[in-house]
Amino acid sequence: MRDEKENNNMKNPNGYGSVVKLSGNRRRPYAVRKTIGFNEKGHPIYKFLAYTETRREGLLILAKYNSSPYSISDLNITTGELFERYMTMQEQRVTKAQKGALRAAYRHCTDVADTPYAQLNSMMIQNVIDTCTRGASTKASIKNLFRHLDRFAMEMNIITRERCLMVTTPPLPDSTRRPFTEEDLNPQISIIKY
Repeated sequence: MRDEKENNNMKNPNGYGSVVKLSGNRRRPYAVRKTIGFNEKGHPIYKFLAYTETRREGLLILAKYNSSPYSISDLNITTGELFERYMTMQEQRVTKAQKGALRAAYRHCTDVADTPYAQLNSMMIQNVIDTCTRGASTKASIKNLFRHLDRFAMEMNIITRERCLMVTTPPLPDSTRRPFTEEDLNPQISIIKY
């Protein structure tokens, strides 16, 4: 307990940023912030990097940012904004059918569209898949979409690992179709037999 209290009182180096506890009853009460300038009165202007459940989690985000700075605006990009940016980047790289499949899968992700992608976790993605009322192939398409978004977010230094690797989808059901017979494939054979 004493060590934890001493760690809370330690001062970060100038320009490093800070983690502060916000007032009120919040799900993520700690704000990770960085000073980006000063106003005419000399008061600091803050840019908020993230909101976290614990101070420790906030310090880890701050350390990650300081070891490999990324665009602060990219850290706050929502799932919907990331998807649109990804689709713009892929405009010339994917076929019309692939774009249609990605957009169809995204239509089932409205619950997390406004969530900052950096704050999205495997459980939230799993919930999107589990609450989808469509079949197994649609759920597999949703997981595939998040695989693409995870890799794109890693390229942008928004996340450091793929979250969709922890996500599961139901197996595809066994086919009820029967294979074609020789007679189905070549009706002339059945005529000759008679």
